[in-house]
Amino acid sequence: MIWRQRGQRNGLTLIEVALVVAMAAVLFSSASALFTATSTREGIKAKAAEVAALIDQARNNAIAGFQSDTWGIRVLDNDPVNGDCVVLYKGSNYSTRSTSYDRMVQINNGFYLESTQQNDFYFTYNSGWLASTTYANLPEQAIAIKSTSGAMKNVSTTPFGLVYYGD
Repeated sequence: MIWRQRGQRNGLTLIEVALVVAMAAVLFSSASALFTATSTREGIKAKAAEVAALIDQARNNAIAGFQSDTWGIRVLDNDPVNGDCVVLYKGSNYSTRSTSYDRMVQINNGFYLESTQQNDFYFTYNSGWLASTTYANLPEQAIAIKSTSGAMKNVSTTPFGLVYYGD
């Protein structure tokens, strides 16, 4: 039971209301920043996994000898038609490929590619290894996916065709 003295007022003062509003604003802004960071981290991880799966498919197609041909990956960085994307294609030359076999992963919505290595590589028929022309000067092939907020993931392929991604 709450006892009230005579002459005491009920309710909240303006200072108490201002303090509650200020604390709520601080909590909301902290939660918002945490949500944005988590969303960016998970988004870039999902894009890296998608690109890794596409590269794995190219390698698996080459190992299986699917369509009796090699299979390649083309990195289109700032392509005027498709923007930033990674394309799986049939054959060893992107410009002479049959486009009916193409598969594409678009890199958009706050993410972009930063390509610093060869933009075109393919896996040899029946072995699934990177073609010797691809890895002659590189220990592995890497595709860098970055976010506009600065987060980054590299999707890398070893000369033996193993694909992995990380920071």
